[in-house]
Amino acid sequence: MLPEAGSLWLLKLLRDIQLAQFYWPILEELNVTRPEHFDFVKPEDLDGIGMGRPALILASHSSAQTVRSSEKATFRA
Repeated sequence: MLPEAGSLWLLKLLRDIQLAQFYWPILEELNVTRPEHFDFVKPEDLDGIGMGRPALILASHSSAQTVRSSEKATFRA
């Protein structure tokens, strides 16, 4: 399946941290369609889609950086 146009940022983020296999579960099961949505994802949610603790830590750190970057872009506009 091809990635959805509005969620290419998610696929890029996950590829950068070598967790691309979680793209569809994060998108479909957790309904993360924007970087800000990670604020509402709990560690238990990521456990539920099979993401282990080391991957969870890496993903949460990277998603926090992505959210901060998107906020900066919003304020600059």
